[in-house]
Formats: sequence, C-alpha cells, structure tokens
Amino acid sequence: GYIERAIVADICHNGSNSTFEYRKGESQYTLWEDGVPYDGFAVYTIHSNNISLQVIYYIMASFGIIFAGVCLVFNIVFRNRKVVKLASPNLNYLIIVGSVLLYTCVYLYVYSVDSFDQQDLQTFICNFRIWVFSIGY
Repeated sequence: GYIERAIVADICHNGSNSTFEYRKGESQYTLWEDGVPYDGFAVYTIHSNNISLQVIYYIMASFGIIFAGVCLVFNIVFRNRKVVKLASPNLNYLIIVGSVLLYTCVYLYVYSVDSFDQQDLQTFICNFRIWVFSIGY
C-alpha cells in the first residue's frame, strides 16, 4: 500500500486572524463521528488468549498443585523420619504453600474477561493476582 494525502480544509490567514475553513462537502461531522476530533492514542488490547495455550497452562499448573499436595502428604506422613526432620518440616510447609499460591497465580494470569461489562472483575483479578504472586514468592 501507499499513503495518500487527503486535503479536507484550509487555514486562511487574514492579517492577525486565522480561520479553519472546510473544503466543499466536508464538515466536522464527516471527519469525526461525534463531531469532535479524537484526542489521545489508540489502545489495542488482547481480549482472549489462544485456547490451546490456556489448556496447556491449566494442565501444567494443575500437575504442579497435585505434586505440591503429594509433597505435603509425604511431609506429614514421614515427619518423624530423620530425613524429613533434617529438612525442617515447618519450612517445607511454607515452601509448599508458596508453590501452591504461585501455581494458582497461573490460573489468574491466564484467565481473561472478554466483556466490557465485567471491567470490575478484571480490575479485581489484576490486583489480586499481583498480591497472590507476591505472597507466594
């Protein structure tokens, strides 16, 4: 493609005054929908992620949570064994809870709201996932 110049108005200088005059057939309503020029920058957002990536992330996070549960059960069942005592069961519990929070964070980062009606939910999830990530880490 190529860029084409479109002239829709002229600026006329009459002494100390300058006026903005539209060309024939043009007005502020033919240039802008509301009759007011857009002031700002374009915002592009991705409303949803690829479904195959979502499924992969959910499956991997689920396996991580299941593995953390297995480690928790192992830690509880064998807490009187010398190997587990040397590893400090209380520290292991803390690490397991942190890892579960981080795996849960994957669900929060992958989830996206497609509707503009649910902006409050999206704002809550955005703030909540930062807290979950920080606490889990």
